[in-house]
Amino acid sequence: MSADAEQETKCLDSSLSAAQQVQEAKDCLETIPKHLTSDNTFRRWTIMDYSSAYGSGAITPHMVAQRLISAIMQSSDPGMDMSFFINYEAHDILKQATESTLRYEKGGTKWLHKVRACKEDAACVERLRSCGAILVGKTNMHELGAGTSGINPHYG
Repeated sequence: MSADAEQETKCLDSSLSAAQQVQEAKDCLETIPKHLTSDNTFRRWTIMDYSSAYGSGAITPHMVAQRLISAIMQSSDPGMDMSFFINYEAHDILKQATESTLRYEKGGTKWLHKVRACKEDAACVERLRSCGAILVGKTNMHELGAGTSGINPHYG
């Protein structure tokens, strides 16, 4: 290591392929902390947390979808009445999550394979689906997204 190198940094060999460089970078990251896989409370997960957990098999997209649906239902119960989602289809979320789980079991997400065109979706939704995104539903917000409180007079 040279004297001017930063502490706790690793220089990647430029002769490695892009995939090998990504793998070496991922190998430098910590394993998933135990608190991220506990069922106790809500935690803010990053994309890297999910990617690592899915890759290791610690959790699956289907497990995450089940917990999400449960949280959506709980947040809409009387007493909480948060109305985060005004429209969602639990069976569709689970179907998408099952497909995502199968992709991970086969070694990758959809964007690594042949892209399927979605004729009925908007272009942005089509691109999200082709990347393996699990689309949950429509969130509650002001008409035209112009308000600051997030309270919609039609849905709460």
